[in-house]
Amino acid sequence: MMDLFNEYHNQLIGILYDLLKNSQEGTIYKEMDIDKRLPIHTKLLHLEDALKTVFFKNTPVGMAARFSLHLPDASPSIAEKQWLKTLLEDKNFTFLLSQELRQKLESSLQDIAPLLPIFAAKDIRPQGDASDKESLCTILTIFQRSLVQDQRINLTLRTFPDEPFHCIPFRLEYDAAAKRFSFWITTTDDTAFRRIPAAEVSGITILSAKAPDETATFENFLRKHEQEALLKVRPKYNNVVRCFFLFASYQKESTYQEQADEYRLKIHYYDFDEPDVLQNIISLGSAVTVLSPAPLRDKVIYRLKASWDAYQ
Repeated sequence: MMDLFNEYHNQLIGILYDLLKNSQEGTIYKEMDIDKRLPIHTKLLHLEDALKTVFFKNTPVGMAARFSLHLPDASPSIAEKQWLKTLLEDKNFTFLLSQELRQKLESSLQDIAPLLPIFAAKDIRPQGDASDKESLCTILTIFQRSLVQDQRINLTLRTFPDEPFHCIPFRLEYDAAAKRFSFWITTTDDTAFRRIPAAEVSGITILSAKAPDETATFENFLRKHEQEALLKVRPKYNNVVRCFFLFASYQKESTYQEQADEYRLKIHYYDFDEPDVLQNIISLGSAVTVLSPAPLRDKVIYRLKASWDAYQ
């Protein structure tokens, strides 16, 4: 069984791995060197001191590894390299990688074949929001700035161009399968959260008023709507690739079972997204089986039977 992009390959663990490996090979770090290498979210959560205390010790010349650790190979698997190479060759997603990172990946993955021919990927994805790229990027940039600065905003929708409304931004989402951006916001008149497609936004203005910190309320709202589904995906035609593309915007874990030659994909979603999840599963045909939950499997069966009866 082979895990794909599991937590062992995340940014923090990768940086700690390099620091410890280099330290055990004789590199002496100053405390500021370690601070510079740690990712920004450890500083925002005030974790940098704890991480240094656990993994490093002060010596007369600098900081060294606290323990003599046997570090396993942390390099990406072949399957992960193939997914990365596919991303690199898809020109629709160049904005996801910095030029420096792209050059490093292209150099290290030059002998790796992509998971599928890139023209096949284009055939299974709609055009989405990319058709209005310049104006969309402006709106996305302003919304992202409002999130970083914790500022309230005024939004204007295309359907109501003369009625801008005051709201609080919470999250920017991107559906990689549909290639569409969405904004999570709440208005100042109530506490209900709304998800608005970015394509429906014609104008956005950052206000001087600070947005209240209601992250806990928002996360609690999402937790109440959490669902998960376990799928069995067989490599029939290009359905494995299509499955990952269709569920690209969802949190998920995946494993590959070599003996059975099949993937197990656990998808985390919200109950208000269930119609999209159902449609995606049905579109994949017989290559996908819903293992759990039973209510979702029953809904798939009902839809398929209804479609069959309609053609009889």
